[in-house]
Amino acid sequence: MNKTALWIETFSGKKINPLDADKDLLDIVDIAHSLSMQCRFNGHCKKFYSVAEHCVKTAEYIILTNAGGGKNIARTALFGLLHDASESYLCDIPRPLKPHIYNYFEWERKISNKIFAKFAGSIPSKKEWAEVLSGDNAMLSMEALELASSKGKDWNLEKAKPVKIKIECLPWQDAKRKFLNVFRRLAPRVNIHRTPPACAPA
Repeated sequence: MNKTALWIETFSGKKINPLDADKDLLDIVDIAHSLSMQCRFNGHCKKFYSVAEHCVKTAEYIILTNAGGGKNIARTALFGLLHDASESYLCDIPRPLKPHIYNYFEWERKISNKIFAKFAGSIPSKKEWAEVLSGDNAMLSMEALELASSKGKDWNLEKAKPVKIKIECLPWQDAKRKFLNVFRRLAPRVNIHRTPPACAPA
């Protein structure tokens, strides 16, 4: 494979090889923009619901279920916000399909680790990642209940802890803005100073 010929153009005009990304070219605005334009469940939901909003809600869930956790919870919540950031370069693929795509998990792991290192300072610990996966699965359960025709029947979903999180189905512009605002709020709390502009270009 000719890696120099393998690239996608991002929203900001950068050329990124999703399989061997240059960490310096990873851009939080590109990530927020792409995720805000991608619909969850491969588009098979009652209303448009972006991956960006899902990431925001996952971060919120982690915070709400760990009240008083301080800096460590801010860090875990930041990982929660970024847990699907790889999809801005690889695309959102339905969970049941991922194991059947050759090398997908390796591609996902590689670019995710670069994203975590750049925007959260390091990759998650096993404990932090378990917390993120728990939040991700909890949000999947809530999202399926509201957005799937079957309400998640036969999906074998984990039961979410009872917290007040509203599935808003935000327009992409609002989802992008909210993603960046949450990043801007969490990143300084884990000593990450690479923050996006207050109003990222739409």
